[in-house]
This record gives sequence, C-alpha cells and structure tokens, in this order.
Amino acid sequence: MDKQYVKSANIKGIIKKVTEFGLGLILPLEAEALCQAVIKIQNVPGDILEFGAFEGYSTALLALAAKQTGKKKIYSVEWFKGLPEPGREDAVTDCPHCKGEIKGRKEIFLKRMATLGLDNVILIEKDIFESEQFLPAAPVWCL
Repeated sequence: MDKQYVKSANIKGIIKKVTEFGLGLILPLEAEALCQAVIKIQNVPGDILEFGAFEGYSTALLALAAKQTGKKKIYSVEWFKGLPEPGREDAVTDCPHCKGEIKGRKEIFLKRMATLGLDNVILIEKDIFESEQFLPAAPVWCL
C-alpha cells in the first residue's frame, strides 16, 4: 500500500473516526497537520516517536495516518501519572500545572487503540522525567 499521497478526504475521515471517542487536547487544524506530517515522511526511514500520549487522541491520528501509507510504527511514551513536581531547572515560581496534573488514563488510551484496530502502536510506559534510558535501542526516529 505504498501511496504517494493520501487524499484530504482520507484525512478528514481519520479525524472523524478518532473524534467519535471525544475531542482530544488538540484543535482540528492541528489534527490535520499531524496527519499531513505522517504522509510527508512516509518514505523517510524510521518510525514515529510521540512523547506524552495522554489518552491517545494524537496517537490514534498518527497511527491511522501511518496505516494509510502502510508503513511506520508509532512508539508512544506515556507514564499516566501526570506531571512531576517542578524542579530548580524549571525556573518557575508560580507553577501553572502542579504535580499530578495532566494525567492521562491508560484504560482510555488502550481502549481507543483497540477499538480503532491500531496494531501499529507500541506503548512505552516509562517515567521520562527520571529515566536516563527509556527508549528502545535500534529504531530510527523520523518524526
């Protein structure tokens, strides 16, 4: 299924399919841009790495667009515990988001991937704030 371009109508279909489960944290124009980015890099070697999957809205968009081109796995990094306490390196005195906020729910993420039949998503459940090595060795990241 090596298509050079995926029609705009297909992108709208992808967005419609994902939004049947509710709106995510990104705007429709951003959703379209994510899909277009996957299409543009379809012939670039490597897979796609997403940091901060939350509940899988953008993950589903990336994965469905990647399925349209017949290539690329989506490695999605999320730890489902929310933000850590700000550290000195963050240089904030009035934290707009505190420890534990912006916490995605794993069950919603997994249900969304299963319902959409997204077998090209690999969830990496790691604490990226404290881990030095949290990515799998070997893959080449292209987006």
